Amino acid sequence: MMEMIQTFMTKVKERDHLRSLLNNADSLMVRFICGQQNIDIFLKNGECTLLYNPSGNFKQCEIYGDIETIKQLLTGEGKLRSLMKNGRLQVMASFRTLLLLEALFYLSKIEKKSYQII
Repeated sequence: MMEMIQTFMTKVKERDHLRSLLNNADSLMVRFICGQQNIDIFLKNGECTLLYNPSGNFKQCEIYGDIETIKQLLTGEGKLRSLMKNGRLQVMASFRTLLLLEALFYLSKIEKKSYQII
């Protein structure tokens, strides 16, 4: 799961439109919980970083799910609220935070290029 999250964070750092989306966000810690494994990321000022010892005053969001569902979320194959509606993910966050994360996960998805032969 750590590799998937690091890939996601790399995509966020590489894409200017995602960094600008985070510029307008308050400090936010997102905790991914999958079985016994917890991974925390911190979003602030256009940056997305890994947290090893979380502490401080910031909003917190927790996302619970199995590894496959979290992979779908991080790769953009599944939408956050759809996965929640289907009961595959549980998320503890404000509605505003949900919308921010929905946009962030969806916009960071892997682009599938299609080519047209003329």
